[in-house]
Amino acid sequence: MKKLLAIFIASGAFIGYFPIAPGTMGSLLALLIIWYLKSFPWIVLVLTTIALLVIGIWAAGETCQILKKKDASQVVMDEIVGMMITMIGLPLTPYWLVIGFFVFRILDIVKPSPAKYFDEKVAGGVGVMMDDVIAGIYGNIILQLMMRAQI
Repeated sequence: MKKLLAIFIASGAFIGYFPIAPGTMGSLLALLIIWYLKSFPWIVLVLTTIALLVIGIWAAGETCQILKKKDASQVVMDEIVGMMITMIGLPLTPYWLVIGFFVFRILDIVKPSPAKYFDEKVAGGVGVMMDDVIAGIYGNIILQLMMRAQI
């Protein structure tokens, strides 16, 4: 039961088993979560993101062990958390969510330093989650600058 729970969480309720672009599907799931949370005070998004990060570290680590892969493609909790970090403190409108989605996906693929370090050198759930956390932080900074520049 513990294994199934870890896989359920890490795969974003099995979204990570989608046959095409599971990471992108995880990011889209994050958009649905963010859209739901937009009616709550901003702190709810922050606390939900922190909670998913903590539980995601455990679930990603367990799932990668179960599947015997360093960073299993089925694990999308990292994309969910990274996408949520990207959107913290920004207007949660369709415009900014779409821009945020593309900015985050590009950063997740490119893995600017130190994200690449975590992806390649850090094992377990921390390594799986942290490259997307860093991509989310970079994405948030880019979107904050865009918003202030009125782009």
